[in-house]
Amino acid sequence: MQVIARTENTTVYCNTAASFPDGVLKAHELLHQIYPSAEGRQYFGLSWPEGSNILYKAAVSLAPGEKPVTDKFEQFEIRKGLFLSSTIQNFMQHLPSIPHTFQQLISDQRVDTSGYCLEEYPDETTMICMVPLDDKKVQDLHRKDLAKVFTALYDEIIQTIQTFTPSQYNTVPSIGGWTPGQLVDHIIKATGGLPDEHTMEPGRLYSEKDEMTRSVFLNYEIKMQAPEFLHPDQERYSQEEQIAALQSIKNGHLEGIRDKDLLQLCLDFELPVWGALTRYEWFRFISYHATRHLHQLKNIHNVMN
Repeated sequence: MQVIARTENTTVYCNTAASFPDGVLKAHELLHQIYPSAEGRQYFGLSWPEGSNILYKAAVSLAPGEKPVTDKFEQFEIRKGLFLSSTIQNFMQHLPSIPHTFQQLISDQRVDTSGYCLEEYPDETTMICMVPLDDKKVQDLHRKDLAKVFTALYDEIIQTIQTFTPSQYNTVPSIGGWTPGQLVDHIIKATGGLPDEHTMEPGRLYSEKDEMTRSVFLNYEIKMQAPEFLHPDQERYSQEEQIAALQSIKNGHLEGIRDKDLLQLCLDFELPVWGALTRYEWFRFISYHATRHLHQLKNIHNVMN
């Protein structure tokens, strides 16, 4: 199962099955007689409980500019948004797996209970099973996870800072590079906030770039050069002052994680290669960035001791 984003509303024309499940095939067959396969047309199935029964509709979306050929099919709008999906290949040979797949999908705690089951048929053998997700439920789970990650991460950075003596803290390690204080200054500058004064809907899956940034920043074999504006600008730093700054950053992030729309795209800064990130992706990126430098800070401590 995977989360996907449908980025546009889709208007479809529906033929309601006489019964479920027995009338499903006939509903699709009649729909295809009226709207045979043609470029730009897409085929769907929609279902939801109605009393003690299941209401099922075979549906088609028309090509751009195409007009419906009959007024006997009702119109329905498949809303854009997040969906939990699972794909069945050669679905006609695996019909018993369809209800099992939907049972798995609707049991997810993020599902919008006022939604419906959606089938999409990109070709004659493939069926994509989907159910809409509730944005609030999706974000609530992310909020809990991110808050846990950020609390533990910044607390560990602070604890690691406290393992250095004052003289070690502003001493260049034997392996070269920045002092512990300079490295922490870089962490403070690089993870202090989100470029999210201006935002918009992403027009893509809100977490699309998460794995890309994670795979790079948590690969400690990859060497990176920080941009000039994130370089430390002092030779000596106070552990107490930097700990206070990190506490403030942690509290600010926890507030943002709790209160802000994590699914929105941040427009005020773009990363090289990856471009603009959503708030969710920024929070993840910050955690990977800080984790990488925590690893370096611990290495420096080991070298010095």
